Amino acid sequence: MKLIIGIDEAGYGPNLGPLVIGASVWVAPSDQWIDGCMELLAPEFRAEPWRPCSDFVPLGDSKKIYKPGFGLDGLMAGVDFLRAPCGAPPTSTSMLLHSVAPDDACRVEKQPWYSPRFDDALTMVASSATEVRAKRKLESLGLECIGLKARVIDEEEFNRSVELAGNKSTALSEWSIGLIADCLRQYFNANDQTIASVQRIEVYCDRHGGRKRYAPVLSHVLGCSSNSEVACTDPPVWFDVLEENSQCSRYQSRWLGREMTIQFRVQGDSLFPSAASSLVAKLLRELLMARLNRYWREAVGETLRPTAGYAVDAARFAEDIRAAQSRLGIPTSRWWRER
Repeated sequence: MKLIIGIDEAGYGPNLGPLVIGASVWVAPSDQWIDGCMELLAPEFRAEPWRPCSDFVPLGDSKKIYKPGFGLDGLMAGVDFLRAPCGAPPTSTSMLLHSVAPDDACRVEKQPWYSPRFDDALTMVASSATEVRAKRKLESLGLECIGLKARVIDEEEFNRSVELAGNKSTALSEWSIGLIADCLRQYFNANDQTIASVQRIEVYCDRHGGRKRYAPVLSHVLGCSSNSEVACTDPPVWFDVLEENSQCSRYQSRWLGREMTIQFRVQGDSLFPSAASSLVAKLLRELLMARLNRYWREAVGETLRPTAGYAVDAARFAEDIRAAQSRLGIPTSRWWRER
């Protein structure tokens, strides 16, 4: 068996709202190829907009599944299906946030625009014949999603971390690789029989901007000094470079005696592990953006138009809330991502 981790983010580019980095964790047969697996998962899984009457489970690049103005049903259906083995579905944004991002949830919700006071009730999709077929497809391929995790970086934390890292690409790499480390710690400390049979680890990440070289940050974040919670007799302090080119950067090391490969690929969310991660990242970001818009509408008035947080519209929104921001005494660095 091998352990597969997929990493993807939502909200790297905007000036407003959180950056959310998602992780999906899978077990699979050692000989299961990841490239081309999306084709094997069809037609039970598709990267298409979803409705309750759809005969597939949404899985793929979240930008193909979620369309602004059409609601979050597709994202919720995909996350609900993937979370099913992990327990009862969350019934609110807060439950989902604390479930998948426990290390960040309390800090994020202390920001007034992410307060649980502006929470959404979530109605996850009930089990259906479509989901039964999808589960059978995964079983036929020997694939099992055993967990979803996330990092949620609010604007104030984003600004602080980017200043320390020197640029936001390095900060994104550090957050993402830190999330990989969190997944490894969690599952290899669990004394789970399935994990005990894992002989190989594969990690798939969407590429971070134009960055091509990741070996130094991999060694820094995944080194033994960052892994004190793990009884590491064979820590991945160094990484061998397998390739670094315009399409893919791939590295090899060992984790607790197991061979581990990590790759950062252009359009990495075309692979199912990163695609699954993109769903949870996008869902959390959209739910938190809904809170942000409610907070500022309450402060400014019903005429305030909501924002998705990107570029020109973020500047418009910032001007619209300027008077309320000044009245409330909130520094710009708390709600505006400066880099």
